[in-house]
Amino acid sequence: MKKWLPYVVAAVLGLAAAVLMFMPETATKPSSNAAGANSAAKSKMIRKSTPEGFKMWEGKEGDDPNVAPPARPPGTPNELSPGQVAQAERRARPFNQHYLAVAPYWNKIAPMIGPTDMNVAKQCSEMDLFLLDQSKLSSEDMDVSGSLEKELQLEKKIRTLAIDNSELTQILDYINSSANTVIQGGDPTAIPKPGKG
Repeated sequence: MKKWLPYVVAAVLGLAAAVLMFMPETATKPSSNAAGANSAAKSKMIRKSTPEGFKMWEGKEGDDPNVAPPARPPGTPNELSPGQVAQAERRARPFNQHYLAVAPYWNKIAPMIGPTDMNVAKQCSEMDLFLLDQSKLSSEDMDVSGSLEKELQLEKKIRTLAIDNSELTQILDYINSSANTVIQGGDPTAIPKPGKG
């Protein structure tokens, strides 16, 4: 009987240790709000008491990383990031407004031209991509006049094919008017689109 007694005691102690390790700690822990408040208070004390604490947090004076920013009133727009501001500025440029208006037409006229001249039809599809790339450039890097002149040269090349299609003619007239309006500093959105004016 004495031979198995140490094994029983060891098993009971092992079970007790396992129960203590895996027992939920909800009864002994303070509430999460109290714990969060205590950690925030400790963190504030550490930052105030050590100069290193101030170096770790490089916010505006009076900002505290442990305090949520004040709630915005409903309907108040969020502040835009620098990238979003730049994108909004590019979207407002006359060149970008021109591109957004004419891009679908370059893709639409490529199949109209394909049976007559496949090479020019391919150039129409490439023009859409070219204008897209130009619209993504910053104002300093973009050559508005050069890009629009390239577009107008393709428009003239299409006209020399003498394709008898009234829809194609309206689209080419629209592209020409919009491009020339941007070159002259006007508003391309004021030009009526083909079939709507």
